[in-house]
Amino acid sequence: MTTPPDFDPILESLNEEMRSQMYALNELHHPIYPSDPKRVAELERRIAEITAAIVARRKEIRAKEQPAQRASLDPIAEAQQTAAPAKVP
Repeated sequence: MTTPPDFDPILESLNEEMRSQMYALNELHHPIYPSDPKRVAELERRIAEITAAIVARRKEIRAKEQPAQRASLDPIAEAQQTAAPAKVP
């Protein structure tokens, strides 16, 4: 299987870490066997750190990408701006 061109191993690793931490947090919020609030707070803090790292990595990736050429929403105005000036005798 080939790797897609937009694959980022760091971002993929952060997403995996986020999934595992969210699973653990879900287990700590068990309705019958609740966990120690300190442990829950620690895990929530860790999840917030991972979320911030994911946001930062996505910004890095977007900054590296070249902006795509957008088609004008008004083709007539674009044609008028790019047209050569008329020669007047």
